[in-house]
Amino acid sequence: MTGWNPILKSVFKFSTMTTVQYKQSKIRFSMLLCCMVCLWLVCGTNPAYGINTISSVSVSQSKNSETVTINLDRPVSFKSRTLNKSDRYKLPHRLYIDLLNTGLTPGMKQIVYPESSLIKKIRIAYTKKTTARVVLDLNKKLSGNDYTIAQYESPPRIEISMKRSGRHV
Repeated sequence: MTGWNPILKSVFKFSTMTTVQYKQSKIRFSMLLCCMVCLWLVCGTNPAYGINTISSVSVSQSKNSETVTINLDRPVSFKSRTLNKSDRYKLPHRLYIDLLNTGLTPGMKQIVYPESSLIKKIRIAYTKKTTARVVLDLNKKLSGNDYTIAQYESPPRIEISMKRSGRHV
């Protein structure tokens, strides 16, 4: 026996089936298998059904710093990077964070305009099917000493704290 025959014979009792019934069962089994794979592809890799979810993004301010809080439903792996101002593409200084295996809460605002001296706007989008990116468009260039990124487990969140001092552009 080769191919589907051993599987089909174990699933269905073929000893009393005719050849036509056997072929029909084989077709039904193949269709069921295709449906299961399609369902896995849609639900298993769609960002809306991602492992983690961003529930909200907020900005808080103190005398010397501003903090962006990314609220999540569970801890997440992430990567971050700063990008310099681009006159050619008319882009400001930026700090972005890629959240791996993460999706957005349906209906969540994807652009936030905080009342902030450091942040022009916050953009949230997908870079890949299962990677959400949070981009902070900044009013000034940040060096490695101007900000910190910390992850907390209870409640799950990522906080980006930025110092107010520094060179404004």
